[in-house]
Amino acid sequence: MKKIVKTLDNVCTLWYYILVKRTEISRKAERREVKAMYAKNSNHVTFWEDVHNTNTEKVIYGVVSEAIKTGKQDENGKDVYEYENWNARFVGKAYEGAKALKNNTRITLKEWCVRCPYSKEKKRTYPYIMVMDFEIRAEKPEK
Repeated sequence: MKKIVKTLDNVCTLWYYILVKRTEISRKAERREVKAMYAKNSNHVTFWEDVHNTNTEKVIYGVVSEAIKTGKQDENGKDVYEYENWNARFVGKAYEGAKALKNNTRITLKEWCVRCPYSKEKKRTYPYIMVMDFEIRAEKPEK
């Protein structure tokens, strides 16, 4: 488990905090407005279209997936990965670029923030990543 935690970058740690500690965050949200967690770095993810939401004039919805090495290998000697998926909203500069994205496109998140709104009526959180800037990564050369 320690190896997995060491390989996690800031976004994974933030998501763990949001999902595990959501009760504490929800209590704070009732007392005051909770601001978003903001990051400006390079996270390599894979984009997938969101079939549950309809894009608008200002937002493109999607899902991003990150592969995390577990530090283990399978019987063939290949690395074993765990995958984390997050709902994503592409806004601002990222909106125009996201129009061209197709399923299974590899991208690098450059500027993004984590949002975790809480619904008092449904008593649950709805975490997502808001992407303000990204780059499409070059495809891996075939071996």
